[in-house]
Amino acid sequence: MLFCNGSLFEDEAINLSQAAQFVVRHSQPSLPATPVKYSASTDVSGNGATRVLRVLFITRSPKVAVRQILNMDELLERCQGWKYTDPASSIQFAAECGVWQPGADLPLNIAAVRSADVVIGRHGAGMTNAFFMREGGAMVEIHSSGWVWQLFCGWRDREEPPMLQWWGLTVEDPALLSPGQYELDGNPLMYRVQTKEKKGRDANMHVPWAGLAHVLEQYAGVQAAGGMPAYQARRKREKTVSYILRQGDVMGCGRTRLKRKCPAELSASCCHHQPSSTRFKQRLPSALLSGSF
Repeated sequence: MLFCNGSLFEDEAINLSQAAQFVVRHSQPSLPATPVKYSASTDVSGNGATRVLRVLFITRSPKVAVRQILNMDELLERCQGWKYTDPASSIQFAAECGVWQPGADLPLNIAAVRSADVVIGRHGAGMTNAFFMREGGAMVEIHSSGWVWQLFCGWRDREEPPMLQWWGLTVEDPALLSPGQYELDGNPLMYRVQTKEKKGRDANMHVPWAGLAHVLEQYAGVQAAGGMPAYQARRKREKTVSYILRQGDVMGCGRTRLKRKCPAELSASCCHHQPSSTRFKQRLPSALLSGSF
């Protein structure tokens, strides 16, 4: 697992993306085979006509029940059945899906995330392992409405040239959240400051598949258009890579749609703080919403 020391806004702070790629370069010759068992996508022909994406969910240790994804089994099932045809290119996509809980074995963590095209997880230290991914891979960082500091996006943007894609999803429906263990235990140290925000950060969550499916479709479209160059072009056009899911609606945010100004170190196309009525809205198909949580 990677840890960081210092602030994103301090010149002397190490860039997590740079540190991860340094570790990969020096450990790659001795990396083990991936420990992840991916579930094969359903109903995919073997003729190569469909691009199959490997999607890896990062879970957190159950020893302390905070920031857990409560419906992981359902997400894996929905992920395995995911299909998408990019309208611009007519390229078909499907997914193979797996789960990994990062631990103390660094080579295994690296091998796990480097086997994936997309790594999905709740905001936190476990998701820093996504910086070990292969060039062009995508991390999808899930936030609750109480805590949307998109630090990983900022680290990724400081890499020159950037190695990875960053995508964000913020779930704003309180009905999908339940108190984390620290809140239930009345931990006196965790919430001395920013009490409301940190309780939201640590809440456990049912993640609606509808929101993740939307992000996967956006990623597939970028891949069909050329991968990293297409992603970078999208960011330069200030087209959003961060989405909010609220009551079945997916909303994106861009530079002109921010309610609060983002720090200069963070790209506004992936930084948002609070919902704004000026954000564009896309209603998801009812088929995606059914059974989403």
